Amino acid sequence: MGYLPNYNPSKRWFCGRVFLQEAKQLIESEEQKLKSGKINKYSLPNLTLARLNILRGVRTVLLLPPDVNGFSLAELTEQIKEKIPYDLYRKFSDLMFPDFSIYYATSSRWGIWKCYLKDKKGNEYKLNIDENFGKQRFIINAVKERLANLQDLMKITYDIFFEMYLKDKDYDLFYYPYDETHEIEDMYDDLVIEGIVSSEEEARQKFGDDPYELYLKFKELFDRLHIEEFKRYHHDMFWEWKEEDALCKSTYLP
Repeated sequence: MGYLPNYNPSKRWFCGRVFLQEAKQLIESEEQKLKSGKINKYSLPNLTLARLNILRGVRTVLLLPPDVNGFSLAELTEQIKEKIPYDLYRKFSDLMFPDFSIYYATSSRWGIWKCYLKDKKGNEYKLNIDENFGKQRFIINAVKERLANLQDLMKITYDIFFEMYLKDKDYDLFYYPYDETHEIEDMYDDLVIEGIVSSEEEARQKFGDDPYELYLKFKELFDRLHIEEFKRYHHDMFWEWKEEDALCKSTYLP
């Protein structure tokens, strides 16, 4: 009986996902409010909290403290730069601080809540937060653009989590190389898709029918495809994995 790889994520991955679960619940709740016309004075702050929890999740999976008193959102984001590939950091940072068309601030004085909005043209709108708050056009638009942004931010976050998944699970993910987990015909198809050959027949004629030899000849390509497969698997399983399964399927238990 061969080795059975453990594809479940590591402990730090699950610790980080806790914060993403909080963010996900907030986002889904505000999406439902938007659909039902029940946006309220907490909707915009809730979406800001979702953004903060996404950052906390990223910091946790990168083995940074989730939050630090006295540090701004920009400072907390800047600290992850050295932990992940720069292009990934740049995408994440740009989505953390997008150029929204509507900005807002809230205040309360003598028990009266007000919301201050400003658009790109510099126009300001002061709105009382009453029973009609969620029906005002500027509030609805502000919520819509933040929800769309948070969906994109979450997608980039999955990619960051994958980087750590790949690092922590390297032994298991690559225990069996590409040629041992794919039929030779599948490898031929990969060569066709990549434009290296025009057909399976051409691939067989040029490179033979030994999957190991084919793997060695195009190792860089097949290793990349291997990683891409596990990235799709990771994203598909992101909300399905359970930490109790990871513990039960570990090679060693305390």
